[in-house]
Amino acid sequence: MGVFMPMMKRLSGQGRWQVFIDPPYTPYAPLLTSEGIDLQEIMLVHPRSRDEILWSTEQALRSSTCSAVFVWLGATDYRYAELRKIQLAAASNGTLAVLFRSSDAVEQASPASLKIQLDGYRQIKILKQRGGRRSPTIPLPADESLPTTPPIWASIEASENLQSRSDFRPSA
Repeated sequence: MGVFMPMMKRLSGQGRWQVFIDPPYTPYAPLLTSEGIDLQEIMLVHPRSRDEILWSTEQALRSSTCSAVFVWLGATDYRYAELRKIQLAAASNGTLAVLFRSSDAVEQASPASLKIQLDGYRQIKILKQRGGRRSPTIPLPADESLPTTPPIWASIEASENLQSRSDFRPSA
């Protein structure tokens, strides 16, 4: 999420929601606060099914009360038409939509105008953009608020154990 922190800071204070739909973890409130993000504008949504993820995403994007919607789609396959419906909902109000998908979805067709892949710590690869050019891996510029090396906990694989449990749901 650090890649999106500058954008979240700019959107904070507008009196509009920044919505997190089905995040794998609860956003760390002290970090958001220290970055100047108003916690009163953060909304967590925990849908129970794939259909509820799609419905809540579309509703948040069509609402004029949201400035950004972050959605974790997971490893489930989504049809192009479903993703296109999300894209149209985002465009209807100019709401930023960020969809996190499994790395298995990299080669699937997508109506997204920008498709990036995290390619290591603080490095991204542009897979699709308007104009059709792919890019080599791009290192992100230095930011004093981000460490220069991955945090120790980034290598811990405990999340795999939790997410493999069928009853795992992030807390609100």
